[in-house]
Amino acid sequence: MRRLAAQGKARELRRAHDLSLRELAVIIGTTASTLSRWETGLAKPRVTSAVRWADALEITPERAA
Repeated sequence: MRRLAAQGKARELRRAHDLSLRELAVIIGTTASTLSRWETGLAKPRVTSAVRWADALEITPERAA
């Protein structure tokens, strides 16, 4: 997910799943502001959070790496 965020694709994937920041944040157990920082690359999620994020967007670990 970090690579996808760095490429600006994380937001596109969330939108493709028709999820708001708040909706996805609730699903993965974080806040909308934290998720926004992850999407823009201003912060990096911990591994467990990145896995939940990838799972919520149905992304394989290979694609998320």
